Amino acid sequence: MMDYQYILVGFIVAISALVMLRNLYRFFVNPLDHCQGCNQSGGACALHDLKKEMKGNKIKNQKSIHKIHS
Repeated sequence: MMDYQYILVGFIVAISALVMLRNLYRFFVNPLDHCQGCNQSGGACALHDLKKEMKGNKIKNQKSIHKIHS
């Protein structure tokens, strides 16, 4: 009887460790990609706004570099 309990607990611990490792990996691979459906409620998402601002700054920087080289 005890063997089945140890197997079940080991299985649950292994599954939860795998889920935790997957979430950590996804968090560190792309830290700005955490807006999965946060804007569906009509509210603003700070990460989404930050991504837009960074993209706008990147475009401005590219235009100014092209202007300097022209």
